[in-house]
Amino acid sequence: MRTWEASLLLSEYLLSLPLNGKKVLELGAGTGLSSILASKLGARVLSTDGSEQVIQKLRGNFALNAAVDIDAQTLWWGYEDEILDAGWDFVVGADITYDEDVCSALAETYRLVLQHGGIGILAATVRNEATIEAFVKESGTLCCSEFAD
Repeated sequence: MRTWEASLLLSEYLLSLPLNGKKVLELGAGTGLSSILASKLGARVLSTDGSEQVIQKLRGNFALNAAVDIDAQTLWWGYEDEILDAGWDFVVGADITYDEDVCSALAETYRLVLQHGGIGILAATVRNEATIEAFVKESGTLCCSEFAD
């Protein structure tokens, strides 16, 4: 468990968004940094991951941070889930396109959740361009921004 570089970039970007009162879903939350920040900015946040062990660690991280009220639940990518139908204002994720084998399932989840509206924001460290290309192709994402150091 660690905070990846893309999570830092996503968190910095979240500072520029009007999150107060908004509903934010974080996919593959890891340590929960982006969820914690979004909550501190006034968002109602659901933090998700596919690992129950990660969910337990997330809950511990949230308990260590004052003034956050964040729910954490297990979400398996590629499957329909009532979480995806909740009408999220923002769907965020950091470094979740790391493995080409999971990009299809992630893209399906991303597509399902955003079909109800909202803005999707994913930050990624490009380790292998094939994984990013697979996600963009599978999800039907129309634009992709690149930021360099």
